[in-house]
Amino acid sequence: EAAQRINQDSIQILVDLNGHSKGSRTSLLMMRPAPVTINWLGYPCTSGGAAHVAVADKISAPPEISHIFTEKLLLTAHSYFINNHAYMYPRPFGDLENTTYSSLMGMLLHRTPN
Repeated sequence: EAAQRINQDSIQILVDLNGHSKGSRTSLLMMRPAPVTINWLGYPCTSGGAAHVAVADKISAPPEISHIFTEKLLLTAHSYFINNHAYMYPRPFGDLENTTYSSLMGMLLHRTPN
């Protein structure tokens, strides 16, 4: 049903952000519902023929293993994969995993202007 809808809507480029990971829709891509399918972000390796193009970099697809990719490689100049969550999503109150409710409230009140 999804492949038919993508085709009916004349989607020209379909980007898969999941790859071979939990909840993947690789079988949908294998139906070729769009003229161009791209594998990006979700799985840093080949889709095994599900996509036409794989976005990668020289770390995830170094020249010595590029032959295993079934897709045409689109190599970015720098890392294509944002994986430093501490940098991208800094925790303003530090690591809250072992924080109690009362200590969290204390931190919030301490940082709140009077």
